[in-house]
Amino acid sequence: MHPDFYLTPDESALVENASWLLIKHRIIGKVYGVFGALTEVYKGMLDEYAEFLPAEILAVSPKIYKGEQYRQLPYVMLDLPRFFKHDDTFAVRTFFWWGNSFSMHLLLGGKYKSMFEERIQSHIADGSLESWYVGISEDPWQHHFEQDNYLPIHELKNKNAVTHRGNYLKLGLWHSVSDWKGAYPFFVSSYKQLLESLV
Repeated sequence: MHPDFYLTPDESALVENASWLLIKHRIIGKVYGVFGALTEVYKGMLDEYAEFLPAEILAVSPKIYKGEQYRQLPYVMLDLPRFFKHDDTFAVRTFFWWGNSFSMHLLLGGKYKSMFEERIQSHIADGSLESWYVGISEDPWQHHFEQDNYLPIHELKNKNAVTHRGNYLKLGLWHSVSDWKGAYPFFVSSYKQLLESLV
């Protein structure tokens, strides 16, 4: 057999021990549980703000799904709302990324960007979104917080031009996975803050 297929000592230890993989499955299951609970909370919040939101985005059912390969690591996502039609996008994504972060993302494209960008810009100008990040990548489906993807709003020199970048608008905020107990309140408060930025 080619040496490239031989296992390192660390790899051998893992392949002989199933318990770490079972623990991983339990953790992912707990994330699903948290996201399921958040779904009900988010629905209640959306009802409160329904008069300010397009009816069509509220008609789509939420979706929780998982994967193994976001930048080679497992993840779980909850999209609510989740409206994707051609270039018209309205999504709030709740995201767990193994070993990195919990995060919240607002993605607006097409007519929804045009509809809400002035409102969001006014909230950026008044400082109410100072702790958030703005997406700068050409790829709106990247969710990491490195400098080629997101920039902190409080560090921007020209905050009056935040919403005029490209054909989509993306805001994000992250929370460390080391603070597991703080994740739920982080998501609830962040979701409310995003909805407030749209009115």
